[in-house]
Amino acid sequence: MALLGRVARSTEVYLVGVLLVLSVVLFLLNPKFATLENIFDVLRNNSFLGIVALGEARRFDFRRH
Repeated sequence: MALLGRVARSTEVYLVGVLLVLSVVLFLLNPKFATLENIFDVLRNNSFLGIVALGEARRFDFRRH
């Protein structure tokens, strides 16, 4: 249970929550937002940032606490 508590307090969990709320609001304001074509466009346009982030994350040793 201690691990679950740490995960719940992490910044990443709040960030994912904000992104989900923002996505729902955008979908309600513009139904074309959640189309498959738009989702692929967003993923394609941000794939470079994801690759760079993965490369940067490998620089850290996540096994050490």
